[in-house]
Amino acid sequence: TSQADFTALRTNDSGKECITQFWSSILSNANTNDYGYVQFTGGLYAPNYIPEKWIVEAYDHSDLRFTTWFRRTQVNLGNFSGTVYLCFKFPGNPELMSSTGTSTYIQKIKPFRIAEQYLIAAEGYAMAGQAEQACTYLNRLRASRIPGYADRRYTGDELMAQIKLERARELYGEGFRFKDLKRWNQGFERSEAQDKNLVIDAGSSYTELMKRDASDPFFVWPIPQAEIDSNPQIRGQQNAGY
Repeated sequence: TSQADFTALRTNDSGKECITQFWSSILSNANTNDYGYVQFTGGLYAPNYIPEKWIVEAYDHSDLRFTTWFRRTQVNLGNFSGTVYLCFKFPGNPELMSSTGTSTYIQKIKPFRIAEQYLIAAEGYAMAGQAEQACTYLNRLRASRIPGYADRRYTGDELMAQIKLERARELYGEGFRFKDLKRWNQGFERSEAQDKNLVIDAGSSYTELMKRDASDPFFVWPIPQAEIDSNPQIRGQQNAGY
């Protein structure tokens, strides 16, 4: 519930709020992730991913998640440049940095966090029609993230909408979104960029105008080729679209 503790959760892999956190060391870099959200090379930021406008605007500006995880800075992508908010949720644990002291943006992997369990409980109670219990878990999580937060009560579709929004806020960048959309049978649609000038091939259905229905074949992963090659029972088979 404090800025210092919340920063240490990621910056120093403090282990607080973690049910499971994998061990790692600078000697092996085993059990670590570099998500490519910053890509700071040659004194310039050239990330693989830039947050869409809607997720940046989804946070209250006093929210610890916003003040800790997002930073407005200049981005340079070849001939494209602009100033946008980047995701600094994975700033790089100093203990896992290179010998030169340069951040490699590597963190210890945290597969199970307590915050996710609050969100699972909230969604489970909401789906069971128990709105009061769902709001209890949702409000507890928000109170630990937003200074001065006052509890709110939701029911029905609005309750589920708020839980979905909170999952996007809390779990941003951790790899949950694809499976969340699949579970909700919601489909996927990109929205407005923070800076259209930073979108390569802007206006294309492959970039900012991409849309996939929930029934799209690409909402199912392909069967790995190694599995097909090693298992005679599924040779010649593959999920649709691949």
